[in-house]
Amino acid sequence: MFIEYVKKITVIGVGYVGLPITIELAKNNKFKVIGFDSNENRVNELNNGLDVNNEINIDRSDFKGELIFTSDNTNLDNSNIFIVTVPTPIDSTNKPDLTALMNAAKTIGESLLKTFKSESNHNEEYLIILE
Repeated sequence: MFIEYVKKITVIGVGYVGLPITIELAKNNKFKVIGFDSNENRVNELNNGLDVNNEINIDRSDFKGELIFTSDNTNLDNSNIFIVTVPTPIDSTNKPDLTALMNAAKTIGESLLKTFKSESNHNEEYLIILE
């Protein structure tokens, strides 16, 4: 089954949607979990066990797997799964602002490109798409 090959899962955006997903994944001892956010203050708070949104209790004793909160893109390399939970607020005309989503896609693409280039058996077709 596919899940047997998953070693590292990255959640991009650890706000009120992404944080609970990140925490639940970290309770599984099979995965290394990366909680990525571009807001360094948010990352520092989470690393200190503080969720200023008071959505969830960050009790590391519940975690069986490894959990890293970071704003450093290099921690995303070699992730098997990316879960994107960034905001897409709407304006007064109900048009969504996709800036955060586009930034997340760029970050994932850069990580995948580095990962594929570092593997000796990479497929040239994937590299062309990612570049």
